[in-house]
Amino acid sequence: MSSLKVLHLSGCSKLKSTPNFTRATHLKYLDMDGCSSLSTIHESIGVLSSLTFFSLRKCEKLVSIPNDINSLVSLKTLDLFSCLNLKDLLPRQAYSSHLKFLIFLDLSFCNLQEVPDSIGDFRCLERLNLQGNNFVSIPCFLQSASFSSICKLDYNKTCFAFTCGNRNPVIFGVALTLFVLGIRHFKGGMVKNLLRIQL
Repeated sequence: MSSLKVLHLSGCSKLKSTPNFTRATHLKYLDMDGCSSLSTIHESIGVLSSLTFFSLRKCEKLVSIPNDINSLVSLKTLDLFSCLNLKDLLPRQAYSSHLKFLIFLDLSFCNLQEVPDSIGDFRCLERLNLQGNNFVSIPCFLQSASFSSICKLDYNKTCFAFTCGNRNPVIFGVALTLFVLGIRHFKGGMVKNLLRIQL
């Protein structure tokens, strides 16, 4: 196991917990898509300091992610698409430390009502997918001058207005490298408060 670099466990519908990763310290790619019974991520996930790709798409019974994910210093892709019962979105400690090299974060169709502003601390983030959630406002971190690396933003289908916590209209002038802005499935009139996109 010590030389294992790629592990595919996708479609293991009866798997309830991830394996103990203590002896797989060189793992770089971990695919657990469609593990529909998965509810627990073993705390040993923190030993995977070489992991660059971690996908948990459609792990519908997963409720939380352990704080140990904070130790994934090489992680570039974290895919949580359709993790419908995810309550503890990401450990608070992660926002201020080792996940700073994350490039792609998919939180689409996770039944979320809000996204923590502290995701703005992910300074290398280039693609953020927030489609299919239940937000009522765009996260304030999108207005932060420190959050300027984003290249693609896919937003959700049920946002009622492009407003921030202070109810002011959002201006995307700080998104200096925004190449693609996806606002799919909006109903008529719901984007009336989007004032300006600077190119």
